[in-house]
Amino acid sequence: MRHTIRTQISSSTQKQISMKIKFLMVGLLGFISATTFAQKGELSSAQGNFETYEAAKSTPQIALPKLAAAKTSIDKAAVNEKTAALPQTLALKGAIYAAYAEMDTVATTSLPLFNTAAESLKKAKELDAKGEYKKLIENGNITLASYQLKKGVKEFQIHPDYSFTGNAAPLPSDSFTSNLPIPLLEIPHEFKLTLFSPISSEPPLAANPNVHRSGMLTKIGSDYYCNIYLNY
Repeated sequence: MRHTIRTQISSSTQKQISMKIKFLMVGLLGFISATTFAQKGELSSAQGNFETYEAAKSTPQIALPKLAAAKTSIDKAAVNEKTAALPQTLALKGAIYAAYAEMDTVATTSLPLFNTAAESLKKAKELDAKGEYKKLIENGNITLASYQLKKGVKEFQIHPDYSFTGNAAPLPSDSFTSNLPIPLLEIPHEFKLTLFSPISSEPPLAANPNVHRSGMLTKIGSDYYCNIYLNY
């Protein structure tokens, strides 16, 4: 024989349980909102401190603590799932890490900073559909180019055996070939054409720039040529 035991909960007890559930939900929502707000606060902090750093570069005692504070904030925002993939987070991380890479004179520690910056700036550009952080991304890439320039100069200085051989026609008579690779950073330049009758939603790209244009890489066959100025 089976016995069924029924438990009746009073209306006052039901109300108490209901209130506890409501308080729990409100508390949980409040916690989530506070966490999201805190991470966006880290982004604002990183942005503000980095802007101060940029404005105070000529005064290191002011600029460097601001850059350190910006890095602390962006590192927190970069590991939070709510803000990690935002274009602002990636652009700021790229710019901040690029600044650290440029200042670091030790290759083993500066290269990881450079790689992190380059990857972050690339992702930021891909995600920044509205171009809100275009200037920040461009400035970050300029800083990376400066890093590569300094690296190239250093490489040149530690390899005194560079020699140059003039090239024969059809190459320009004042061009040369180095017996050692010269470190260069290629930053792609897009030359877009404006057509009277558009053929696509995006302007088509123009041909490679003239090989004589300073700083531009041009492909001839399987070789790439760059017209640069050397001080020696």
